Amino acid sequence: MKKKKLKVLHWKKVPNNKIAKSIWDGLQAPPQALVDRHKLELVFYDEPKVSAKAPKPDGAAGGVAAKVSLLDLRRAQTVGIMLSRFKLPLDAVARAIRRMDARALTLDDVVAVRSYLPTDEEVTMIEGFKGEASTLAPPDLHFWHLMRIPLLQRRLDAFAYLLSFDSRVRALRASIKNIQVACAEVLGSNHLRFVLATVLGVGNTLNEGTFAGNARGFKVETLLRLGDVKSTDGKTDLMKYLASRFYNEFPEPFALPSSLAHASDAAKENFLELDREIGLVMEGMDSIADLVLEAEQDCVLTGVLEAFRARTAEQPAALLASMDVAKLEFDKVTFCVAVAV
Repeated sequence: MKKKKLKVLHWKKVPNNKIAKSIWDGLQAPPQALVDRHKLELVFYDEPKVSAKAPKPDGAAGGVAAKVSLLDLRRAQTVGIMLSRFKLPLDAVARAIRRMDARALTLDDVVAVRSYLPTDEEVTMIEGFKGEASTLAPPDLHFWHLMRIPLLQRRLDAFAYLLSFDSRVRALRASIKNIQVACAEVLGSNHLRFVLATVLGVGNTLNEGTFAGNARGFKVETLLRLGDVKSTDGKTDLMKYLASRFYNEFPEPFALPSSLAHASDAAKENFLELDREIGLVMEGMDSIADLVLEAEQDCVLTGVLEAFRARTAEQPAALLASMDVAKLEFDKVTFCVAVAV
């Protein structure tokens, strides 16, 4: 009797050379009754699917009407690719945008939609369509739904701002805190003072009798040039010499990295970039306030925005104040370590 074709169990086989000493090595065969093909055929026979719809008399295949696409082919393709990210129906996506529903859409979703908005020409073309909206191809239907959302661009901008606000504020707080803590570490580090005092003493000894001698301090970038001072035999330099002396006689400076734990992260921060980001956060809050006034009749939009403002209104000013403190602390470090020499 000819064997029936069975359903396929898709899996990834373990290579034979990986079997040894694995859970698969030496497994006992299951009872034959469990793998009986006849019984499996009764349950897992792969029956070919036959269309339930009879062919049309004119011979046209299928009974589904073709969708109408008004957009340029390439435009329709790019918008279609963007839409493939959504699991929701298109009307649900539009409804989530209208309601600013953060449970339904992520920041990336909103940014993606905002990147592909209908142009004036496309709006005119879709508005002129006389057929049922349900007959439009997905990219066209997506635009059709978007065109019915009041203040679409402003709404999407505000939605993206709301979704990104908390993470942006957390990042700014972390950056500002890194700077403040690093400044405190530098100003309070006895290990750093010991290293600087040692280099100052050794340098004055080497420079005795010269214009460079009898210094009371030095620019911190001098530390980077210690390796340039070679020993007489050329086998070592001042950096290695001091490191060896510290290691063998005064190991305390080797705790310097741990006592300046935040210095590395703080060194990556940029005041100009932080000022710019705080400025954008504050501008965003101003735009939200303007939109609340502009959308006075839109209870859904204003309700979401007012709730957001009530929760976050004081945060931008608090960021600005923290930034001012960080700059003052940094100025102290600059004065104490780098300038006052």
